[in-house]
Amino acid sequence: GMSRCPDLDSLMYALSGQSNEKTGWGRKGETWNFLEAFSSLGGEDWFKLGDKDLSVHVMRTVLLREGLNLEQVTKRLVERFGIRNLVAPISNDRVQTKIVAKDETYDFQKYFVHLRSEPEITSVQYSGSDKASISEGAMNALGHEGLSAVIIAPSNPYLSIDPMLSIAGVRRRLINLETPVVAVSPIVSGKSVKGPTGKIMAEMGVPVSSLSVAKHYKDIISALVIDETDEKEAGAIEKLGIDVVISKTLMKTLDDKKNLADNILEYITGI
Repeated sequence: GMSRCPDLDSLMYALSGQSNEKTGWGRKGETWNFLEAFSSLGGEDWFKLGDKDLSVHVMRTVLLREGLNLEQVTKRLVERFGIRNLVAPISNDRVQTKIVAKDETYDFQKYFVHLRSEPEITSVQYSGSDKASISEGAMNALGHEGLSAVIIAPSNPYLSIDPMLSIAGVRRRLINLETPVVAVSPIVSGKSVKGPTGKIMAEMGVPVSSLSVAKHYKDIISALVIDETDEKEAGAIEKLGIDVVISKTLMKTLDDKKNLADNILEYITGI
């Protein structure tokens, strides 16, 4: 019954220096006392929430029950973490990612964590997106007079980006932007670096390549950043009317992240 927003939390922890580098998710210096005690009482423990991480979910749930919307709650939490950047959810409405695998439909968390992405995917659904609307913060950001570009991170297109694009008005706003929309491909050397992106693409009959990512985002992006090892795909992507930025996209260190960001900003300022 708690409200969990993993992408918002990951961003919040990263911007505040609180990310758990060992696990790749959650907060650093984490303890697991609640989960261990809960498990000893017979409770399910497959969804690994640490004590510090759990406190955020509890506070979010409390504030939502008090009548604040998700955007207001996020603003309050971000301030508590000492973050000065604007962080806003794409919507205040509830949208749930559902995984359709043959004859079964799973909640995303069960598919991704409990079942370790093992079921073969038939399709992905975004329950509630037809009734959801874009948040004021996201709408203002996309309509800001000082907006110079929109950057779509190298997240899973189907599980992380499409849920946002499925919300009414979001895709249309990106299409109508006069500023560049730049996506970073999550594919490196014909493989997904992290998570089940490649597995999902293959199971849905989509070639695992940056070219496929370009086709997936074709109507909304003006440029795609691809890894140096996939340079051979640049020509085919450019034929789609999409600019190609070639860079090292595999980020193992903070310097790798900074260099990629610098290359993207250099492209944007050079247009």
